Amino acid sequence: MSKLLIRPKPFEDESFSGYITRLFEINHYDSMSTFLNKISIQDKRNRLCLYNLKEDQLNKIADFLNLDIHLLINSISPILNPPLSIIDLIQLKFVIPKNKIKVCPKCLHENGYHKKIWGISLVTICPIHNCLLIDTCFKCKKILSVYSKKLLFCNCGFNLTNSPIEEVSSDQTSMTRLIYHASGYEIELDNDLSNSPLYYMKFSSMISYILYLTTFFLCKQNNKYRVINSSRIDNRIVHQNILMVANLFSKWPESYYEFLSGFHSSKEATDKGIVKKFGYFYKGMIYDTKYKILIDELNIYLSKNWSGQLYKCKIRDQIKVEFITCSQARRLIGCHIGTLRRLIEERKIICKIENDGSEQFVSRESVESFIENSKDSMSLIQTEDYLKIHRVIVKKLVEEGILETLRRPNRTRVREYKILLKSIESLLDTFKRIALKNSENMELITLKEASMIANLYGSKISAIDIIKNVICGKIEVGFCSTNVSEGLRSYGYSKASIKSLYSNDYLLTTDVALAKNVQIHSIKYWIEEAILPAEKCDLTIYRITKDNFKKFNDMFLTYDEVIKELSVAGYRLNGENTKECLNILLSLNIIPVVGASRRTYLFNVSDIKRY
Repeated sequence: MSKLLIRPKPFEDESFSGYITRLFEINHYDSMSTFLNKISIQDKRNRLCLYNLKEDQLNKIADFLNLDIHLLINSISPILNPPLSIIDLIQLKFVIPKNKIKVCPKCLHENGYHKKIWGISLVTICPIHNCLLIDTCFKCKKILSVYSKKLLFCNCGFNLTNSPIEEVSSDQTSMTRLIYHASGYEIELDNDLSNSPLYYMKFSSMISYILYLTTFFLCKQNNKYRVINSSRIDNRIVHQNILMVANLFSKWPESYYEFLSGFHSSKEATDKGIVKKFGYFYKGMIYDTKYKILIDELNIYLSKNWSGQLYKCKIRDQIKVEFITCSQARRLIGCHIGTLRRLIEERKIICKIENDGSEQFVSRESVESFIENSKDSMSLIQTEDYLKIHRVIVKKLVEEGILETLRRPNRTRVREYKILLKSIESLLDTFKRIALKNSENMELITLKEASMIANLYGSKISAIDIIKNVICGKIEVGFCSTNVSEGLRSYGYSKASIKSLYSNDYLLTTDVALAKNVQIHSIKYWIEEAILPAEKCDLTIYRITKDNFKKFNDMFLTYDEVIKELSVAGYRLNGENTKECLNILLSLNIIPVVGASRRTYLFNVSDIKRY
C-alpha cells in the first residue's frame, strides 16, 4: 500500500477528524471519499466517528500514516491526559456528534487546527476567549460538516476565522472549564464548581453525570430532542442546558435540594408515589449505580421532606430484619424484575433506598402480605377459563378497573397477570343479583349476539361495553343455564333492553316490518325500488333512520292500511279478494305507486285522504 507524500504528525490536542482534513488538504486530494478509502477508512456511514473505528482499522491507518499506534489513539481520545481506551471511547459515543464539528474562530486563527475537546457536545464555549463555539457557517447557515475539504473554510468557501464572535460572561464558563480541567488542560477553575463532587470524579464519570442532567433538562424543554449528540441540536440550546446543570452543582448540595423541591408531579396516569413526584428524573437514575451521588442526596432529601412510605434505618442488621433485597423479593414472588419495579412504583410493595446508595431494599412485611394475597388470585388463563370469556375481554375488564389485579405483566407477558379472586366473584355476584330481579319470560341472546345487534343500530359497541352497561343497570340479564360453572355464559342478555338502549337513531328491517305489519321481503323490495332510503349493515339486514321512516310513513300506505282506512270511511271492501279490491280502488282513481303484489303495493296518503 502506497503511503502519503506529506505525513505531518498530529498536534497534542488536535482532533482526529481535523487531522484527517489537514492531511487531505495538504496532499491536494479532490474527493474526501477517495481519500478516506485510501487510508483504510471504508465504512460509508459515520466514517469519522471516533468510536466507530475498529482495532484493525487503526493498525492500517497508523501504518499508512507512518505513526505509532499509541500516538494515533491519543489523537482519537478527546482528552489530553490520560488518553482514553477504545472501551472508554465507545462509552462516550453519546457525547460525540457523528457528522458535525464545532470551532472557536479565534483559536482557529491563532493555531490553524481543530482541537479535540471541541468534539465533545458538552463543551459549548471556548474558555480562553470567553465565546460560544460555532457549529454553523455564518454565510450559508449550514452545519459545519466533519467531511469539510478545508480546515479553515466551510465547503461554501467562507473563511471560518472571519465568523462573528458571540461573547459570554465568565460565570457561564464554569462547567466548560471543569471539563477542560478533567481533560488535562491547565486552566483556572470556578470556585463554586471546584467544591462540587464533579471536581473529584474521573473524566468518564463526570461526563456521565453532566450528560444525564443535560439530557433531562433538554427533554423537559423540548421532547423532540432525545440524544445530546444529534447534529440537529444547536450549540446555543446545549449551552443553555449546561448552565442549568452548572447551577445545580454550584452550591452543592443546597442547590440540588432546591432543584428537587421545585419538582411538579408527573402527568403520567400510571406513575405513583415517588415516581409520580419526580417522574423520569427518578426512573432514569434509581436503577443505575453510576449515579450514586445523586441517589445519596435524593435519599437524604426524601428522609427529611417525603411524606410517603420511606424507611430509614441506621443499623444494617436492623435493615436485614425489616427489609430484603430486590433479588430476594423477586425470587419469593416469582416475577420478573420489571414487574417488581412496577409493584414498587404502585406502592403494592414498600421500597427503601439505603443511605449509602449501594443497595435497594423492600419491606419484608409488604412482600409477605403480597404473597398471601397472591393465593387468592388467578392468572389470565385461569380467569378466562373461570369466567368462560376470551382473554382479550378479561384484559379489557382489567383496564377498565372492573377486575382488580395484584400485578400486571411486562408488555405482553401473559403469565405475569395476577387477578384478585374477590373482584372476579364480585362481577359474577353482580350478574346473579341482576338476573334474580328480572322475569323469566325475557327473550335472551348471547354476549356476541348482543354486541352484533348494538352495532347494527349504528353504535360501535364491544363486548366490554355490554358488560359495563349490565353493571350500570342499563341492560337486563337473565339465567339461560343453571350450571354455575359456566361463568358469564350462564347469563343471557335481554334483546329488548339492548334495542331500547342502542336504537336511538336507527330501525332495522325487522323493526319496520313489525311496525307496518308486513313481511321483511316487502321492506327490502321498497328499499330496492328507492322508495325507502336505507343503508346496508349486513348481508341481509338494512338500517333505516327514524327520520326517513317517519317521512315514508307520512307519504305512503300499504295495501292493508288502505283497506282499513276505506272501511272506516264506509266502503265495503274484502281485503282477501285482491282483484275485486283493486278494481274498486281504480274506480276511485286510487292507483298503487309501486308494487307487484298486494304485499308490496304502496299508495299515496294524499289519494286516500280525499275519501
